Amino acid sequence: MPPEILNILFSALGIIVTGLATWLVSKITSWINSKIQDAKAAHYINQITSLVSDAVCATYQTYVEALKKEGKFDEEAQKKAFNLCLERIKTQLAPNIIDYMTNNFGDMEEYLGTLIESTIYTIKK
Repeated sequence: MPPEILNILFSALGIIVTGLATWLVSKITSWINSKIQDAKAAHYINQITSLVSDAVCATYQTYVEALKKEGKFDEEAQKKAFNLCLERIKTQLAPNIIDYMTNNFGDMEEYLGTLIESTIYTIKK
């Protein structure tokens, strides 16, 4: 085969291999990034869940339990306990977790409220 044709074939083969390698690297990078984001999301969700659980338990221990012993835990006290718990959580949240919740769940306070209620339900059961 003439050397000119071999040079053309090798050049064409080089372009094809380079294109495939670029595509493969792009796919691998995308896959790795998706795994990193999932790990980051799991980390944030675990932190949020832990904060909510700790805040619910602490609020119950320091506020609710005392009022229940006195027979003064009414609807108004329940709302105050909820707000105390929510404020406790908000003061402990890191800015990156706040951004994550806002970007992924919308209204942060509504999301936290749902988690608080869910945690209370779980603890009662």
